[in-house]
Amino acid sequence: MPSMSTEMKIFGPVFWASAGTAAATLRAHAASRTMARFIGILQRGRARQPSRTKPGEGRRQHATTTPAARQAARVAAGPAHPSTPLSTAPTLLHDSSVPTRPASSISVLICTYNRAERLEETLAAFGSVRIPDGSRVEMVVVDNHSTDATAAVIARHARRLPFPMITAVETRQGKSFALNTGLALATGEIVALTDDDVVPDAAWLEGIARAFRRPGLTFAFGKVLPRWEQPPPPRLLTREAQAIWGPLALVDYGDREVRYVPDRFGADRFPIGANLAFTRAALRRVGGWRNDLGKVDNSLIAGEDYEIFHRLRRAGLFNGLYDPSIVVHHFVPASRVSRRYFRRWFYWNGRTIARMLPDYYDGLDFRQVPLVAGVPRFLYRQALGQAAVCLRTWTRRDPLERWIQHLYAVRYVGIMTECWRAAARRKRLVDVPAAGSAVAAPADADRRTDGRGEAV
Repeated sequence: MPSMSTEMKIFGPVFWASAGTAAATLRAHAASRTMARFIGILQRGRARQPSRTKPGEGRRQHATTTPAARQAARVAAGPAHPSTPLSTAPTLLHDSSVPTRPASSISVLICTYNRAERLEETLAAFGSVRIPDGSRVEMVVVDNHSTDATAAVIARHARRLPFPMITAVETRQGKSFALNTGLALATGEIVALTDDDVVPDAAWLEGIARAFRRPGLTFAFGKVLPRWEQPPPPRLLTREAQAIWGPLALVDYGDREVRYVPDRFGADRFPIGANLAFTRAALRRVGGWRNDLGKVDNSLIAGEDYEIFHRLRRAGLFNGLYDPSIVVHHFVPASRVSRRYFRRWFYWNGRTIARMLPDYYDGLDFRQVPLVAGVPRFLYRQALGQAAVCLRTWTRRDPLERWIQHLYAVRYVGIMTECWRAAARRKRLVDVPAAGSAVAAPADADRRTDGRGEAV
């Protein structure tokens, strides 16, 4: 199997070359003459052309009025957290409910892999985190088969923390495997997630306990602020640059509380796992995290902390709160601010999106969507549209805009690559069926099981 860098060299030109070069490259990867004919039609403008979503503008609607077409208008722009442009202020829904009792018990869940130095800082910081009045606190640390000094760091701090620590080793590589192992061990009413390169505020647990006083709340989250290893380029800290903040894993949605309710699903930006708490009952109800998402096999496949909200909504459990007083500080290494890392992250973000297409286009029946070489046909139109936008920005003098559109094009490289790979895997399964194997649906080729071993 070719490496990611090799694939980037092969597929990258599709999205920032001219339309003619794009067609020629796509033809080279077509599984049949049908694909080449289709791309040629797109070039000549003879195909039917529903209006498309402009990259980087969030979710918009097609001109046609059918629900499926409106859903298909959602561009695969990545999870709606910091990688989404901050074009609108969050919706404020004032809660007049009377606070009830605080959470009786909280399990802090940390999954770690080969970050002993950073984990040392994280666990040391928890020695200063205040325990909420009336709450029992425990920590669950899952080592995802580290090869550095992680085990020694965990053992050392297990004796120092002001609350008990439960430890486990998960040998299957991937954050979701580790999260599901930790969920099985947690006993708290609330499961509070953070990362192994994060330092929480002293009042972090108090803020989480206070948030869950609201009746019916199933999740709460707050700010993820940076701890820079070295100062970033000033332009990266502007409002416009927040459209590409995904690689930095930062969250700052303002200084006012925001309620997340089903009627507003997708209207406001989502949390990330560095500072996010759920009720344990809700997590168990939806089966935990998808095992094919979340740093699988040391890749940058992510999305586990986005996809789970779709299942919460489908289960009638989407009821959350953004509380700006719940704060953690995330270490951002110098390598993450490099152009190379941004390209790499957006490429893998595209591959993540390809694994979650039904969630991004949740009103679209993918059984009815035509496929061309394993890729939903409408994605070719969106990718070619992004190529055109990318080319147009090179005539402008705004380097940030050029960079943003370039990264959106790289994202499409990842989407198409993952779709092509999934199609190849399905073909192999058909050609050489394994005992008891089943061929997955096109949009769910890599979907495995949830935390209970059930199909998601």
